[in-house]
Amino acid sequence: RWRRLERDSGRRLLHLVGCVEHGADAELEPLARTADAFGVRTERLYPSDASRRWPALRFATDVLVQPDAGWVRAADGLEVLRAAAAAAGADLRFGVPVTRVELQGHGRGVRVVTGDDVLVARVAVVAAGAWTANLLAAVGAPALPRLTTTEEHVFFCEPGATAGGGGVPSFIHWEGTTWYGLPAV
Repeated sequence: RWRRLERDSGRRLLHLVGCVEHGADAELEPLARTADAFGVRTERLYPSDASRRWPALRFATDVLVQPDAGWVRAADGLEVLRAAAAAAGADLRFGVPVTRVELQGHGRGVRVVTGDDVLVARVAVVAAGAWTANLLAAVGAPALPRLTTTEEHVFFCEPGATAGGGGVPSFIHWEGTTWYGLPAV
Protein backbone atom coordinates (compact mmCIF):
# COMPACT_ATOMS: atom_id res chain seq x y z
CA ARG A 1 0.00 0.00 0.00
CA TRP A 2 3.05 2.25 -0.03
CA ARG A 3 2.56 2.73 -3.77
CA ARG A 4 -1.01 3.89 -3.14
CA LEU A 5 0.25 6.40 -0.56
CA GLU A 6 2.81 7.61 -3.10
CA ARG A 7 0.09 8.14 -5.73
CA ASP A 8 -2.28 9.83 -3.29
CA SER A 9 0.39 12.13 -1.83
CA GLY A 10 2.41 12.78 -4.97
CA ARG A 11 5.59 11.99 -3.02
CA ARG A 12 8.17 9.29 -3.54
CA LEU A 13 8.30 7.05 -0.51
CA LEU A 14 9.61 3.65 -1.58
CA HIS A 15 13.25 3.14 -2.47
CA LEU A 16 13.44 -0.40 -3.87
CA VAL A 17 17.09 -1.39 -3.75
CA GLY A 18 16.79 -5.09 -2.86
CA CYS A 19 18.07 -6.73 0.30
CA VAL A 20 20.60 -9.48 0.91
CA GLU A 21 20.52 -11.37 4.19
CA HIS A 22 23.27 -13.71 5.27
CA GLY A 23 24.73 -15.35 8.34
CA ALA A 24 23.68 -18.36 10.38
CA ASP A 25 21.52 -20.79 8.39
CA ALA A 26 19.29 -21.12 11.48
CA GLU A 27 18.36 -17.47 10.93
CA LEU A 28 17.89 -17.64 7.15
CA GLU A 29 15.58 -20.66 7.03
CA PRO A 30 12.74 -19.08 9.07
CA LEU A 31 13.09 -15.88 7.00
CA ALA A 32 12.80 -17.87 3.77
CA ARG A 33 9.73 -19.78 5.03
CA THR A 34 8.02 -16.58 6.18
CA ALA A 35 8.75 -14.83 2.88
CA ASP A 36 7.35 -17.81 0.99
CA ALA A 37 4.21 -17.90 3.16
CA PHE A 38 3.49 -14.26 2.29
CA GLY A 39 4.38 -14.52 -1.39
CA VAL A 40 7.57 -12.48 -1.09
CA ARG A 41 9.96 -13.30 -3.94
CA THR A 42 13.36 -14.56 -2.76
CA GLU A 43 16.44 -16.14 -4.25
CA ARG A 44 19.06 -18.28 -2.49
CA LEU A 45 22.70 -17.77 -3.54
CA TYR A 46 25.99 -19.43 -2.67
CA PRO A 47 28.51 -17.05 -1.08
CA SER A 48 30.69 -17.08 -4.24
CA ASP A 49 27.74 -16.11 -6.47
CA ALA A 50 26.69 -13.32 -4.11
CA SER A 51 30.28 -12.02 -3.95
CA ARG A 52 30.43 -11.81 -7.75
CA ARG A 53 27.11 -9.94 -7.86
CA TRP A 54 28.05 -7.51 -5.05
CA PRO A 55 31.88 -7.30 -4.91
CA ALA A 56 31.77 -4.55 -2.25
CA LEU A 57 30.27 -7.03 0.24
CA ARG A 58 31.80 -10.21 1.72
CA PHE A 59 29.80 -13.41 2.31
CA ALA A 60 30.89 -16.49 4.25
CA THR A 61 27.48 -18.19 4.19
CA ASP A 62 24.55 -18.65 1.83
CA VAL A 63 22.62 -15.50 0.99
CA LEU A 64 18.87 -14.95 0.93
CA VAL A 65 18.03 -12.22 -1.60
CA GLN A 66 14.79 -10.24 -1.63
CA PRO A 67 15.07 -8.39 -4.95
CA ASP A 68 11.89 -6.35 -4.35
CA ALA A 69 12.84 -5.14 -0.85
CA GLY A 70 13.46 -1.53 -0.05
CA TRP A 71 13.07 1.18 2.51
CA VAL A 72 11.00 4.24 3.32
CA ARG A 73 12.44 7.35 4.94
CA ALA A 74 10.57 7.33 8.29
CA ALA A 75 9.95 11.08 8.47
CA ASP A 76 8.41 11.15 4.97
CA GLY A 77 6.29 8.08 5.67
CA LEU A 78 4.95 9.50 8.94
CA GLU A 79 4.17 12.85 7.34
CA VAL A 80 2.19 11.22 4.53
CA LEU A 81 0.40 8.85 6.93
CA ARG A 82 -0.57 11.76 9.22
CA ALA A 83 -1.98 13.71 6.28
CA ALA A 84 -3.91 10.67 5.03
CA ALA A 85 -5.34 9.98 8.51
CA ALA A 86 -6.44 13.61 8.91
CA ALA A 87 -8.02 13.59 5.43
CA ALA A 88 -9.96 10.45 6.44
CA GLY A 89 -11.33 12.23 9.52
CA ALA A 90 -8.87 11.21 12.24
CA ASP A 91 -8.59 13.62 15.18
CA LEU A 92 -4.82 13.85 15.67
CA ARG A 93 -3.51 15.46 18.83
CA PHE A 94 0.11 15.92 19.77
CA GLY A 95 1.58 16.87 23.14
CA VAL A 96 -1.76 16.23 24.87
CA PRO A 97 -1.34 14.20 28.07
CA VAL A 98 -3.82 11.32 28.30
CA THR A 99 -4.80 10.53 31.88
CA ARG A 100 -7.12 7.61 31.23
CA VAL A 101 -8.40 5.27 28.54
CA GLU A 102 -11.74 3.54 29.11
CA LEU A 103 -13.40 0.84 27.03
CA GLN A 104 -17.10 1.54 26.45
CA GLY A 105 -18.09 -2.11 26.38
CA HIS A 106 -18.00 -4.75 23.69
CA GLY A 107 -17.87 -3.03 20.29
CA ARG A 108 -18.99 0.36 21.60
CA GLY A 109 -15.69 2.18 21.34
CA VAL A 110 -13.38 3.96 23.70
CA ARG A 111 -13.27 7.08 25.87
CA VAL A 112 -9.97 8.94 26.12
CA VAL A 113 -9.60 11.38 28.99
CA THR A 114 -7.15 14.25 28.45
CA GLY A 115 -7.26 16.55 31.47
CA ASP A 116 -10.64 18.35 31.21
CA ASP A 117 -11.50 16.90 27.78
CA VAL A 118 -13.15 13.55 27.07
CA LEU A 119 -12.95 12.12 23.56
CA VAL A 120 -15.21 9.28 22.46
CA ALA A 121 -14.32 7.26 19.37
CA ARG A 122 -14.88 3.89 17.74
CA VAL A 123 -11.13 3.20 17.98
CA ALA A 124 -8.08 4.89 19.46
CA VAL A 125 -4.43 4.50 18.52
CA VAL A 126 -2.25 4.84 21.60
CA ALA A 127 1.29 6.04 20.91
CA ALA A 128 2.35 6.93 24.45
CA GLY A 129 5.89 5.56 24.33
CA ALA A 130 7.21 4.50 27.73
CA TRP A 131 3.85 5.33 29.37
CA THR A 132 1.80 2.96 27.17
CA ALA A 133 1.85 -0.08 29.50
CA ASN A 134 0.68 1.89 32.55
CA LEU A 135 -1.97 3.76 30.59
CA LEU A 136 -3.44 0.60 29.06
CA ALA A 137 -3.20 -1.53 32.23
CA ALA A 138 -6.30 0.24 33.55
CA VAL A 139 -8.40 -1.16 30.68
CA GLY A 140 -7.11 -4.69 31.14
CA ALA A 141 -4.89 -4.71 28.08
CA PRO A 142 -2.50 -7.65 27.98
CA ALA A 143 0.99 -6.98 29.29
CA LEU A 144 3.24 -5.49 26.65
CA PRO A 145 6.61 -7.09 25.95
CA ARG A 146 9.51 -5.64 27.90
CA LEU A 147 11.14 -2.82 25.98
CA THR A 148 14.84 -3.34 25.42
CA THR A 149 16.91 -0.29 24.61
CA THR A 150 19.91 -0.86 22.36
CA GLU A 151 22.78 1.34 21.34
CA GLU A 152 23.11 1.87 17.59
CA HIS A 153 26.36 2.94 15.97
CA VAL A 154 25.64 4.69 12.69
CA PHE A 155 28.25 5.46 10.11
CA PHE A 156 28.18 6.47 6.47
CA CYS A 157 30.55 5.32 3.78
CA GLU A 158 30.84 5.54 0.02
CA PRO A 159 31.21 2.24 -1.82
CA GLY A 160 34.57 2.05 -3.51
CA ALA A 161 35.36 1.20 -7.11
CA THR A 162 34.75 -2.49 -6.38
CA ALA A 163 31.04 -1.84 -5.81
CA GLY A 164 30.29 -2.75 -9.43
CA GLY A 165 27.73 -1.19 -11.69
CA GLY A 166 24.75 -2.47 -9.71
CA GLY A 167 25.60 -0.66 -6.49
CA VAL A 168 25.10 -2.05 -3.02
CA PRO A 169 21.69 -3.29 -1.85
CA SER A 170 20.38 -3.18 1.68
CA PHE A 171 22.00 -5.93 3.70
CA ILE A 172 21.51 -7.71 7.01
CA HIS A 173 24.09 -10.02 8.58
CA TRP A 174 22.47 -12.40 11.08
CA GLU A 175 25.02 -14.02 13.36
CA GLY A 176 25.96 -12.91 16.84
CA THR A 177 25.88 -9.14 16.46
CA THR A 178 23.39 -8.14 13.76
CA TRP A 179 24.84 -5.77 11.17
CA TYR A 180 22.76 -3.98 8.58
CA GLY A 181 23.08 -1.22 6.05
CA LEU A 182 20.97 0.81 3.67
CA PRO A 183 22.17 2.65 0.59
CA ALA A 184 21.42 6.35 0.59
CA VAL A 185 19.67 8.05 -2.29
